[in-house]
Amino acid sequence: MKEFTEKERYNYDLNENSFVIDAGAYHGHFSKRIWDKYRCHIIALEPSESFFTTSLETLRGTGVYLLKCGVSGHTESVKFGIANDSTGRFKDSEQTESVSLIDVSSLVFGVRVVDLLKLNIEGGEYAVILRLFETGLIRRIMNLQVQFHECVENSGKLVESISEELSKTHHLTFNAGPFIWQNWERQ
Repeated sequence: MKEFTEKERYNYDLNENSFVIDAGAYHGHFSKRIWDKYRCHIIALEPSESFFTTSLETLRGTGVYLLKCGVSGHTESVKFGIANDSTGRFKDSEQTESVSLIDVSSLVFGVRVVDLLKLNIEGGEYAVILRLFETGLIRRIMNLQVQFHECVENSGKLVESISEELSKTHHLTFNAGPFIWQNWERQ
């Protein structure tokens, strides 16, 4: 396993034919860096209105397709607590926003391979990954870059059980810590 540096988050075996999903685009910088480096097919998802608007500006002039929605284990509308880079359904905040989330299986189902799925969705990653396991679509994900979050009850046990299940189809290529960044590459 490689020693983690922030640079590792952008180093993949991608090319112009690769397909990337950036769930939790925030300000669009991850998608922009991947686009600038590889010029691949990218769908970025950002459900929060203000972050979506910022991402639109960041991604102007790129080929990144930005959707104003998030991803979950099923399609739903939820309230997000707004708190900068901690914004999400598990954030307790006076400022809230209703957002739309789509079932990850509907995003991945028609795709033969997702070369990179980046998940930074403030606690929503657990439901997404469990849905990928449930549907068997995890096998279509070549690289899963995920930041697990502690805002969900029993998050430590969830990370442990998800890691155990992921190890059946993927191997860990970098790990900045259980609640920082990990990348799982398909075996």
